[in-house]
Amino acid sequence: MILNRRAETGNQVMVFSFLFFLVIIAGSIALGLGLFFGEPYDVRQSEAQVLALQIKDCVLDHEVDWSRDDAFFTTCRFDRAVLEEDFLVKVHREFVIVGGTLGKVEEDVVRIGSNFESCDFVGKNEHFAQCAQTSFVKGGSGGEEFEVLVGSLHQARRKRV
Repeated sequence: MILNRRAETGNQVMVFSFLFFLVIIAGSIALGLGLFFGEPYDVRQSEAQVLALQIKDCVLDHEVDWSRDDAFFTTCRFDRAVLEEDFLVKVHREFVIVGGTLGKVEEDVVRIGSNFESCDFVGKNEHFAQCAQTSFVKGGSGGEEFEVLVGSLHQARRKRV
């Protein structure tokens, strides 16, 4: 009996490509499940740094009327309700009054939240706020000095990214 074996070679070679694709698909599924159900990402520190940078950029780029309560929020286009719910924000300003008497004036122009001491406990308890701090001078030397302290309070609602 004469058998035609040339046609079987194609089927045998296709088994290797089928197994290769099967391993790729199974590995992708395992990797996806591991990423989805794995350890949660803690983005609080990055979030605080980004907000501190946005506050710094806004104060440097815009003239804010610090005598009005809502001037910071309207000028910088921040939503007060979101900041009050999820963040600690303190913007401290120092400036010199030039006139009859020279004097340095210090004031907190924006203060959202009250527990800024929790920023000192970084690394001691993961449930405390993660904070970022930046300082800058507006108007060159002798201008207004600002210190921005921002903390992210998302410890109760940590999200998987």
